[in-house]
Amino acid sequence: MSDPIWLVGDIGGTNARFARVSPENGRPTLASNFFCADYPDIEAAIRAYLVLQDLPQPGRICLAVAGPVVDGRARMTNHNWEIDTAELTRRFGCETAVINDFQAQALATTVLEADEVEWLIEPSGSSRSPRNLGGVRLVAGPGTGFGVAALLADGTVLASEGGHIGFAPTTDHELAIFSLFRTRYRRISVERLLAGNGLAHLYWANARLEGVESTLDAPEVVLGAMAGDSLCQRAVDDFVAVLGSVAGDLALTFGATGGIMLAGGMLPKMLTVIDRRTLCERIHDKGRFRDYLANVPVAIVVAENPGLIGCALAAQRADVTKQAEV
Repeated sequence: MSDPIWLVGDIGGTNARFARVSPENGRPTLASNFFCADYPDIEAAIRAYLVLQDLPQPGRICLAVAGPVVDGRARMTNHNWEIDTAELTRRFGCETAVINDFQAQALATTVLEADEVEWLIEPSGSSRSPRNLGGVRLVAGPGTGFGVAALLADGTVLASEGGHIGFAPTTDHELAIFSLFRTRYRRISVERLLAGNGLAHLYWANARLEGVESTLDAPEVVLGAMAGDSLCQRAVDDFVAVLGSVAGDLALTFGATGGIMLAGGMLPKMLTVIDRRTLCERIHDKGRFRDYLANVPVAIVVAENPGLIGCALAAQRADVTKQAEV
């Protein structure tokens, strides 16, 4: 292929997803997934993708990375890769940008269609497309880690490391779980519960509270809940309740009255076992500020590869490396 291409990537702690973008239409195509653990560094994964899809050297690279981005460098939180735009530019001979992965997720919500989200609380008016939401919107959710970003009304994205704020138990049951977690960890962050490993931790904790020693990984917990296993369902219910509390807290923090978009790789796989009423109730359970959040639209993003969609949008922006970070 001789046409100029851009390459975009959504790089998480487990999976590295890449796609080709044509500068003419800006939409990602030829998406492929690679396991990060199979490659020594990001360059090797990119070159594997180019070979797989028989693509030429890209004219621009934009990567959305699960971790803080400082001065064009990203050290991944849940994997050992370090990504440096200057080094990638030298090796590939093209313009390179790196952004936070939830910066890309937030950008994607500006172009998603109505059928690419599942509304838990629909927006007012006739349009059900998230692209038409006004005001500040929160975009957060679980995958290998827990990502958080806010999209401001002017299109600026505030990337953050909000997944690492401290976990605040709300019920006696959550206090008991917190105490068990304290036997493993000095500090309990939100991500300890709201991620793939977090769901596995919640299953372990609930088993211990029942006097049972048992462990399952996150996919097994979800499958168990689908099959009617009560202990698996309890872990999922705890996950959903804590997610609601955290999402509501973050919405208050950012003033996100424009919408709460729950993204990440886990939730679309859990739709049949999620208690939507509990999720929304915990979002709203903010004492004197219940009414502040009562009418905020809430949705789960179910679009395929939203990180790549957002990264493709970022690749088109001349100021991509200047997006605000907090």
